This record gives sequence, C-alpha cells and structure tokens, in this order.
Amino acid sequence: MRRFFPKLSNQKYSQLGLEIAAAKRSLYYWWWRYLRLSDDYWWLCQQKGRTADKEFAATFKLFGDVFTKDFGDWWADRGTQVFSYEVDPPKVELISVREMSWVPPIKWIQPVMVPLHLTKSEILAQLSELLKDHKPKPLPKSIASGQEMEDLRGVRKQVLIDAHRVWCLNDAINRAIAADLLDRPERCTQHWIGKQLGIEPEPDAERKSATAQVEKNERLALRVKVNRYLVKSRAVIANVELGHFPSMKPVPERERWSKKQLADKAAAIAAGQWVCPESDTKEFQSLLPFKKKPCAPSVVLSKDITTPETVSPAADQYSSQQ
Repeated sequence: MRRFFPKLSNQKYSQLGLEIAAAKRSLYYWWWRYLRLSDDYWWLCQQKGRTADKEFAATFKLFGDVFTKDFGDWWADRGTQVFSYEVDPPKVELISVREMSWVPPIKWIQPVMVPLHLTKSEILAQLSELLKDHKPKPLPKSIASGQEMEDLRGVRKQVLIDAHRVWCLNDAINRAIAADLLDRPERCTQHWIGKQLGIEPEPDAERKSATAQVEKNERLALRVKVNRYLVKSRAVIANVELGHFPSMKPVPERERWSKKQLADKAAAIAAGQWVCPESDTKEFQSLLPFKKKPCAPSVVLSKDITTPETVSPAADQYSSQQ
C-alpha cells in the first residue's frame, strides 16, 4: 500500500527510501528533532509512558521512543503510521449536473459551477476572487492522519531550524560550564552564540554614523534575536510534548510525575544518564572553547644542556663515568 503524506513533496512514494528522504526535507523531520530536545519526554520513555499527563502520554503512544533510533529507522517504524492519511483526500475535480443529483451533501466539500465558455485564466481569476476569504478546515478524523501539522501561517521553516540550533548550542554551553570544561566561559554570551551560528542581527533602520555606535547596536540586536530564538524553542518543545507542531503558544505548567518519579528523574540526570542527543554532536561541541589539556614536560638530550631536569638518568651516569 502506497501511503499518502499531504506535507511531503510527491505525497506518495513507491520506495521507502525515497519516502524517508522526502520526510527528512520536511517539517516532519523537525517535529521529531524538537521532541528529542525534551528531557521530560526522555524520562517519559524511561517510564514506558507512565505519567499523570494524558496528552503527554498520548504523544508517547504515537511517537514512541525517539532516542534509540535514527530518523530513518524511526520513520519506517512509527512515522509512516503517525503522519500518513488512511485514504487519499478529495481533489478539485469537475462533476456533471447528473452526478450532482446523487452526490450526498458533504461538509468538507464545496461544489463549484464552472462556465465552460470561459478561458482557463478567466476561470482561475474568478475562482481566486470567489475563494479570497476561504480558510482551510481540518479534514474529518475518519481520513486524516494521526497527527496534523499546525497552522503554518507566520511560521518559517528557517526560524524553526535556527531556534533549534540556538537551543542546542546554549544547552551544550550550560553542560560544559557545569562540568568546568570551558576556557573563560563568561565569553559564551548570547552574542557569542549568534556569531558562532552565523545568525544575522535584526536590521537597524536608524543606525548612527559613528562606527562604535553601529557595532553596539548590532551586538544588542543579535543578543535580542538569540534570546527570542531561545524563547521560541522552549515554546515549541512545550507544545511538541503534547503533540502540537509547529506551535509557540504558551503552555501552562502541567502535573506529570509522582514524587518518586521526580526524585528518580533528578537522580538520573545528576548521574549523567540524560544528555540531549541533538546538542551532543560534533556540530555544536566543535564550537565550544574547551580548556586546553596541559602538555607533559619534554625531555631534552643535548651536549650543551646538562641540568638535572633535562638530562636522562642514563646520560647523567655516562657523564659521571667520564
């Protein structure tokens, strides 16, 4: 059976490999990656889905453990069932007047009469005017996929990617600071994060002529942008835990764990069992200014240098015999 994916480029694929490649180019891939940022979801996987939060548990039931497999294996195992439609949704098509007499009224289909004497461009122009205020409605649950993408208006894919990268580098910095691994960690500011990731600051329409003021404004703009990305990423994580993506709506604090679960989670994290797989990668670890390991003192053998610190025991013995 060739499954139907409305958010993938070709929507149907004869080979699983082609389907996975298309999924990696889509927002489904970033849905999966954002879920992997959540230490709460990691703990839910350790708890085999046991939580007091029903929406959170429903997410686990659909997505399963996203930490033990790469995206391709997870998609083949879970993603195809989570995101595919049960049947092909209806498409725009022409129907005859005779057919209209027996087509039952369906709430999610709007018949349109098309005068055939009009040209194609005239039909498209009139249809566009007719539907200018149209807002898409969700398909009925009988044919929709298990998880629908949220309204994408106002959400750009690049913003989701940049917010994800900012969260990961910030997380890598915090963990390295906690382990006392960084050289001059005070340098790793939000401005530094933005510079390392190549994020451009917001354009300043009222830049001063003085170079120093321009630089100050740019530094401030970059810090503000990085901070906004951190806020956005945390909001996306909170929503993706409940099966909503991409959404940045505020999520009130929820009661999820018993006292024992909370204590066990804290102990597991303190023991280093949780390391975010998205931030613990070469992409972000290579950017960190780690402390340099002290070099071992070198031993120099020379006829001109005969200090005890630089002469080997064998050479010293040879000298005394002479």
